[in-house]
Amino acid sequence: MYENASSLLCGVAEDRRNSPRVLVVDDNRDAAEMLSTILEAESIEARVAYTGAHALDLAWTWSPDVILLDLAMPGLDGFDVVRRIRSEELFDHVGVIAVSGRSYSPEQARDAGFIDFIRKPGSRDMIISAIYKHWHDRH
Repeated sequence: MYENASSLLCGVAEDRRNSPRVLVVDDNRDAAEMLSTILEAESIEARVAYTGAHALDLAWTWSPDVILLDLAMPGLDGFDVVRRIRSEELFDHVGVIAVSGRSYSPEQARDAGFIDFIRKPGSRDMIISAIYKHWHDRH
């Protein structure tokens, strides 16, 4: 299914864009769309996935730089998704940030493979800052 993923991801990783590509993953459609709109207003290219499975598909085909990933979702939750992403060397450049309104801790998120944790709702400035910090760290 992903035979050309290596060449696709290598090409994107070498791309020198002025802003990151961000995948927003949340089963709450309103929250995901609102966050995507905020990012696009900041000239950040954003795509939205409402399920863990769709997030994995977009990670392979669209090659985001940063993923804002809700932890509590039905089916594949955020922990399942980050575990699968971290198991692929091709995604080493991708910063995955946990986003949750539940009682998870930043330590739990880091132990699972996330590079940062944002408690919902998270301010616009906090989210933008986290995205650029992790994008610059990896480029």
